[in-house]
Amino acid sequence: MKRLFVLGLLVVSLATQSIAQSSDKWAELRDAVHPYRESLLSASVLYNKDKWYAQSYLIPTTSEEVTKFLADLSAVEKLMTGDFAGTMPASAYRDNDIMEHPESWLEIARARNDIIKKIKGEAASDKAAFEVKFLNDIAEKVLANDGWGLTENGLKILLGKREEVRKKLCGGENYEGWDAACDRIIQAAKSMAPKARSYANHSDSSINTLIRNGWAKNYKDRTIIKVATAKSDWTVVKDSLGRPKYRSKGVAVQYKVAGFSYVIEQTVSILQDHVGGGQYKYRPTAQVPDYRILSPK
Repeated sequence: MKRLFVLGLLVVSLATQSIAQSSDKWAELRDAVHPYRESLLSASVLYNKDKWYAQSYLIPTTSEEVTKFLADLSAVEKLMTGDFAGTMPASAYRDNDIMEHPESWLEIARARNDIIKKIKGEAASDKAAFEVKFLNDIAEKVLANDGWGLTENGLKILLGKREEVRKKLCGGENYEGWDAACDRIIQAAKSMAPKARSYANHSDSSINTLIRNGWAKNYKDRTIIKVATAKSDWTVVKDSLGRPKYRSKGVAVQYKVAGFSYVIEQTVSILQDHVGGGQYKYRPTAQVPDYRILSPK
C-alpha cells in the first residue's frame, strides 16, 4: 500500500512537472509570436472569416504592407516547424481567438501567398465595379439633368477618346461592363441633345471678349459659336459689414470640335474681385466645368 502511494505521488509529480513545462513552452511561443500578432490576426480572418474573428485587422494593399505581411507569416511558419512544433496551450478552454489556436497557425502561415492573391483579386473586382458604376452614374445624371453631368471624362468618351479615359481610370484594364457603360453615356447624351433647354440667354460683351481671347490662346481645337450668361446681373458677395468682396456670373460657352458633329456646351464661372470705388478685376480660378452636347447646328 505504501509503495502504491509513493508511486501515485511520483505520477502526480511528473504530470505536474509536464504541465509546468508545457505552460512554460506555451508562454515562450506566445512571446515569440507576439511581434507578428497583427499579421497573424489579419491572416486568420482573410483566410477563413467564418471561422476566425478579429475586432481589428489589416488588409495589406500597399507593397510595404504586403512585404511585412508575408515576412511576418514566414517567421510564424519557421517558429511552428522548429523548436515550437506541436506546442499547445496548457489550458483546455480556448475561444475563437486565433492566438489561442497554435495548431492552425502553420496552416494559415503557409497559405500567405494564396491570401495575398485572393486580396488582389477582390481588390481588382472592387475596382472594376467602382469604375463601371462611376460611368453608369454619369449616364444617369445626363438623363436626369437636361443633358448636363457629362464631366470631362464623359465628354472624352463622346469624342472618341475612350482608351485615354480607360488608362486614366482603370490603369488600362479592360473591366467587364466598362465598354457597355461608355456606350450608355454616349446614348444618354445623344438622346438628350435634341431636348436640351436653353441655359444662358443673356449677353455680356466684356465676358464675351474675355473668353474668346482666352480660348483662342489655350484651346486652338475649339471653334466658339456662342458665349452667353445665365443672368444679366452679377451676383455680388459681400463681407460681414456689407462691403462687396467679389462678384460672379455663370456663363455657357457653345463650341465645335473638328470631327464631332454635335455642339458642346460648357459651363464657366467668371469671378471678379472688388478693388474699390465700384471697380472689379477679373480673377482666374481653378474650376471643374460641366458639359453637355446639343444637336448639330
